[in-house]
Amino acid sequence: MKTIRSAMTRFVVATLAGLALLAPFNPTAAHGPLEEQIATVSQAILAHPQDAALYLQRGELRRLAHDWDGAQGDYDHASQLEPHRSETALCRAALALDRGDNAAALQELNAFLAEHPGHAEGFLLRSRAWRAASRLAEAVADLDRAIALLPNPRPEQYLERARLVAGANGMGVDAALRGLDAGIERLGPIVSLESYAIDLETAAGRPGAARARLTRIETPAAPQQSQRAAIVAASGTGAGIAVTTLTRAPYLQVGTPTSVVVRWRTALPSDSRIRYGDAPGSLGNSVDDPALVTEHELMLTALTSGTQYYYSVGTSTETLAGDDASHFVVTSPVPGERTPLRIWAIGDSGQPGSSQLAVRDAYSTYTGTRGTDVWLMLGDNAYNTGTDAEYQAGAFDPYKTMLGQCVLWPTRGNHDLVFAGANNDYYDIFTLPASGEAGGIASGTEAYYSFDHGNVHFVCLDSEGSSRLPTGAMAVWLCADLTANHRDWTIAYWHHPPYTKGSHDSDNNSDSGARMRDMRATFVPILDSLGVDLTLTGHSHSYERSFLLDRHYGVSTTLTPAMILNQGSGNPATDGAYAKATLGSAFHEGAVHVVAGSSSHTSGGLLNHPAMFTSMNILGSMVVDVDGPALTARFVDNAGAVRDYFSIVKTTATSTESDLRVDLRLAAAHPNPFMERTYLSYSLPAAGSVRLTVHDAAGHRVATIVDGHRPAGPHAVDWNGRDERGRRVAAGVYFARLQFAGASRLGKIVLSQ
Repeated sequence: MKTIRSAMTRFVVATLAGLALLAPFNPTAAHGPLEEQIATVSQAILAHPQDAALYLQRGELRRLAHDWDGAQGDYDHASQLEPHRSETALCRAALALDRGDNAAALQELNAFLAEHPGHAEGFLLRSRAWRAASRLAEAVADLDRAIALLPNPRPEQYLERARLVAGANGMGVDAALRGLDAGIERLGPIVSLESYAIDLETAAGRPGAARARLTRIETPAAPQQSQRAAIVAASGTGAGIAVTTLTRAPYLQVGTPTSVVVRWRTALPSDSRIRYGDAPGSLGNSVDDPALVTEHELMLTALTSGTQYYYSVGTSTETLAGDDASHFVVTSPVPGERTPLRIWAIGDSGQPGSSQLAVRDAYSTYTGTRGTDVWLMLGDNAYNTGTDAEYQAGAFDPYKTMLGQCVLWPTRGNHDLVFAGANNDYYDIFTLPASGEAGGIASGTEAYYSFDHGNVHFVCLDSEGSSRLPTGAMAVWLCADLTANHRDWTIAYWHHPPYTKGSHDSDNNSDSGARMRDMRATFVPILDSLGVDLTLTGHSHSYERSFLLDRHYGVSTTLTPAMILNQGSGNPATDGAYAKATLGSAFHEGAVHVVAGSSSHTSGGLLNHPAMFTSMNILGSMVVDVDGPALTARFVDNAGAVRDYFSIVKTTATSTESDLRVDLRLAAAHPNPFMERTYLSYSLPAAGSVRLTVHDAAGHRVATIVDGHRPAGPHAVDWNGRDERGRRVAAGVYFARLQFAGASRLGKIVLSQ
C-alpha cells in the first residue's frame, strides 16, 4: 500500500505547493533531509504566520519524519486559520493511518469523500485504510474508483489492485487478470503488468495462456527465464503447481561462524527451499519451510567457520536463483581469531544512477578477487523516503550480485523511514541481530546491535530513531556491550556524524534535530572510554576524516591541541601510522572518525572542520583492512583512485603478553548500581605491577584503588564512591580500569543517589 500512500502525499504536497509562497516542494522527490526541509518551511512560516498551506506543508514533512505530535499541531493550526480547507482532512487521515488508528482515518475519509466524490487521491487513501482493516473488497472498490478518476494512473496501481483481488475471497485469479488486462489496454504493453499476469496464469494451471503472454514481452536480450521455467513445469505436471517469479534476488543477513540468514521475495506465495554445498552442482544439503509466503527467510545452521558454501533458493519444485559461481556465502571466523579482514563501508548510497554505479564498480575493480568480508551501509540506504520500491531501485537492483555473496549490516538514516503495514520499510526489509546471536550483548532491538568478525567487534548505533539520552536504553546497552568486549579492534558506525562541515554542520543544533550534537556529546565519550578505534558515519554527502582524537565533545571551536593525539596524516608511507599502545579495548587512546556519505551523490559544504585531517567533496567509498595489530583504511573514489590512506597500529604483544591478555580478568562490580560501597574482583595470571583506577564518563581519573605489586591469583577490593581526596563523587556512570603487563580490562560501575 505504500504506492497509494506515496500518491496521496505527492498530491497533498503538490496542491499545497501551488498555494504556498515557497518554490514547489515535494518530500518524496527532494534531495535534502526532512529536517532541512522542515527548517525551510519553518522559516517561511515566520515570514507568513497566517498561511495555512505552509502549516499543512510542514505537517506533512513532520508526519514523514514520524514527528506525529508536531504534525498534529500543524494540522490543527491550519484548521484554525482555514477551517474549510479540504486537504486538511486527507492529512489527518494519513496521520491516523501512520499511527495505526484505522477507525479515525476512515471517519475522516468518509466525511471527506461524501463532500468530494470525484477526489481520486481520497479514494487511494481510503483504499489503504480498508486494506489495513483487512477489508479487501472495499479496498479494491476504492482503488477502482481512483483508477477511473485519475487521468494518468500508474502501473503500480493496477498491480496493487491485482494483488488485492487475488487475495480477496470471492474474487480470485480471473478477476485479477481482468484488471491487469484493463491496465495493459489503457497504458500499453507494460512489462510489470504482463509479468504478474504470467504468474497468475501459471499458478492457475494455464501454461498455454502464460506462454502466450510471455511471447509478448520476451526479447532476445531479456528472456524471462524463471517464468519460462515455471510455465514448463506447469505444462509437464498439470494444474495445481504454485510456481512463481523471483522479484527480489537472494540477500544475506546475520552471518556468524556457524549460520547465516538468506532472504528473497517472490511474486506469488510459495514454499521455501535453500540447497547448499561446497560447490555449484553439488548442493547436497537443504533447508525447507512449507509455509506459503512471498517474503522468504531461512537460516542455514551447523556450518563450519571460515568456510565457503554455495547455495540456491527456490521452492520445493523449482530453483529460482543460485547453484552457480555467483551465489555463495563465506562464514565468519571464530570470534577472536586473528585473520585478515576486509570491510566495505558505503554511506548515503541509495540514490540510483550513474554516480552510485561508478562508486560500486570502482570498489569492485579495486578489491578484485580479494572479496569482501564485512559490508556496512551507513544510512540513507534508499531515497527519498525509504519505500520498498525505492529500496528495490536504490539497493537491491544495483547491489544484486554482492547481496548474494556478502552479509550486509546496515544502520538506519533519516531517509530510511518506517511505514505502517507489513514488508515495506527498513525493519521489514532487513533481518538484524537483536538477541546477540552474532556476538556482543543482546540489545533487544534491531535498531542498534553488535556483532563480531574474527578479532574485530562492530557496534551499530541508531542515531535516527532511538533515544540519544545518556540514560536512554541505547547508551546503557552500549556501555554494557563495550565493557564485555575483549576483541583486538572495535569499530562503531551510525548515520549522523559527530564532526562535519559538509552538507550538514555538526555545530548547528537545529541541523538534523541536534542528532549530531547528541552523538558527539553522549556517545563519543562512551566510545572513547571503552576503546573504540574507528567510527564510520554518513549524512553529509562528502568525505571527511579526522586526526586521532580523544575527548572532543563540543562544537568545533572547543577543539584544543591536547585533543589531537597525533597531528600527522596517519599515512605509513609519509609521516607514519597512528600508534596505540594497547591491542584490545584501550582507555582513551584515541579514535579516527570518518564521514563517508558520498557513495551515490555529493553536496559540498565548507569542509573546514578543524578536527579533520582531510575533507573532500568527491564520490567514493571506504575500504578498511584489519590484519592482526594493524588497521589500514583507504577512501577509494568513483574512478578507483585512493584519495586518502591512513593506518592505526597497535602494540604487537609478545607470546607471553598474549597469554597474559587472555587470562587477565576483571569481574563485574557488585552491587551494581550501588550507593555506599561496591566490590571489584580481579585475577592475575602472574605476579607483577598492577593498577586499578576509576574514571568518569569523560575519562578523567577520580580514584586509584590499587597501584603496586601483587601476587598471581584472585584479588578483591572495594570502592566507596569517593575520589582520591575523600569527596563523594556525583551519581552516574563510572569505569573501572585494570592495567597489568601491557593489558587492560574495563568494567562499568553505576553510583546511585
